[in-house]
Amino acid sequence: MLSPLYFKQEYFTLANFYTGDLLFTQGRGLFSKIISLFTHPVSFFRKEFTPSHVAMIRRDDAELFVYESTTLKGGVARTPLDEWLIEHKKDRIRHFQMPFAGVRDLISDELVALEGTPYENWFKLAKVAFDSNKAGANRLFCSEFLVRVLQEVGQKEPYTIPHMLTRNLDPNNTSPVELYNVALTVSVPNTLI
Repeated sequence: MLSPLYFKQEYFTLANFYTGDLLFTQGRGLFSKIISLFTHPVSFFRKEFTPSHVAMIRRDDAELFVYESTTLKGGVARTPLDEWLIEHKKDRIRHFQMPFAGVRDLISDELVALEGTPYENWFKLAKVAFDSNKAGANRLFCSEFLVRVLQEVGQKEPYTIPHMLTRNLDPNNTSPVELYNVALTVSVPNTLI
């Protein structure tokens, strides 16, 4: 019988991930709890999985990278998956294999294009909870970053799944929980940790 740790390590192989796959985390730190509380208090108080962060996989030949916008890295950054897992070892993680075949190259290009974009001022998080964040695309929250990636792909390839999923979302005011609920409409999460 495989130990749980061995199973988790075996899961994180190239065969299980594709460009565009989403990783949602429910962090255990104070900042993560504040994000969950502000963006979806009902789930937070019910002790349900309430993601406080979202990232996206980019598959590059034989390597897996995680793209995310985070205060810890000052904005949009790329991290090898194995390093990212070490950073998030205390978090609860859910993985969605997204049905983005046919537009994965476009998604990859958009991820790379936005790398280095600074993180949004964290105090604007409360504005997201009230749909009143008016910031532009020059600074990005984690969920705002990924909605912008998918919307850009949707503009280049209309009527694809990224377009259908994000066409009604306001990137400035989309929380990780809202993006999680969108992902649930097309995929089933794999609970990893």
